[in-house]
Amino acid sequence: LSPNGGDKPTGELAAAIAGAFGSFDKFRAQFHAAATTVQGSGWAALGWDTLGNKLLI
Repeated sequence: LSPNGGDKPTGELAAAIAGAFGSFDKFRAQFHAAATTVQGSGWAALGWDTLGNKLLI
């Protein structure tokens, strides 16, 4: 998701993102919102919740 990043993900990751966030574009908007609210470095991460079996930002 860098300014000069690559294409949208494919395969399992694309399916997991679509399942968790509705679409890649919706995921990207939520990820961007999370990263811009972090003070300091502005880093955000996509992680896997092993208890809930879902992706999280």
